[in-house]
Amino acid sequence: MQDPRTIGLPDVELTGAQGAKVNPSNFAGHDLVVLFCPEDRKAAAQEMAEYNMLTDALAYNDAYMIAVCDPEAGLPASRISIASDAKRAWDAFGKCLDDHQGGPRGEGTVFLFGRGGCLRQVWQGVGHASEVARALNERM
Repeated sequence: MQDPRTIGLPDVELTGAQGAKVNPSNFAGHDLVVLFCPEDRKAAAQEMAEYNMLTDALAYNDAYMIAVCDPEAGLPASRISIASDAKRAWDAFGKCLDDHQGGPRGEGTVFLFGRGGCLRQVWQGVGHASEVARALNERM
């Protein structure tokens, strides 16, 4: 895999909740978590519930999150935006990985970008909310 410090936030306009647009590059001045929820609604709702509990950690660290999922997966907390066009998002973010482990569109993959827009860390698979919170609290 490339040196994470050389991988920047993709500049891609994604369809957000209720037709609003969200572009990850607009968050370059903040830490940004990008979560690819599982396609299964129940699993996606469980992931969203876990990440909704990170609202305090996101606020404390002046961080934001984009959850790529079915808008019906659960109501996002503040500081969490929903993007529904998973294929377009994965085409942009999947380039950060050498291979696409974790499913055909990276289900459960979580990217953490630092304040300058550089990739800090990637987790694959579901259930990483507490690890993401810990990483947010560790300044690089």
